[in-house]
Amino acid sequence: MRDSLISFLKHNGSPVMVALLTVDFLRDEDGQWVATCLELGTVACAESLEQVREEVRDALELQLNGMAELGYITEYLKEMGVSCFLVPTRAKPPHAVHLDPTKSRWEMASAAV
Repeated sequence: MRDSLISFLKHNGSPVMVALLTVDFLRDEDGQWVATCLELGTVACAESLEQVREEVRDALELQLNGMAELGYITEYLKEMGVSCFLVPTRAKPPHAVHLDPTKSRWEMASAAV
């Protein structure tokens, strides 16, 4: 089974960037669910589909927030081939927003595809 996830980079609580990720969900021979993000290679496993969905979201948030804290998120997403879109804001154009890692956070959501 394949699902799409939308990741929002929020700055001061408002979305400034959106990234689209694809996750495959498979059940292995032992009955464990395994989730793999095709773009980033992130893997999670759990006993139920609901649990593995939560685990892979948590893992992706940790991965993206870690790269953002290191200051490499834009380069990382580009290198990994992730489709990203800037969200225009009324206050400032997205390219003018200074993304302070202490005020920026990646959050995951399911996409209705």
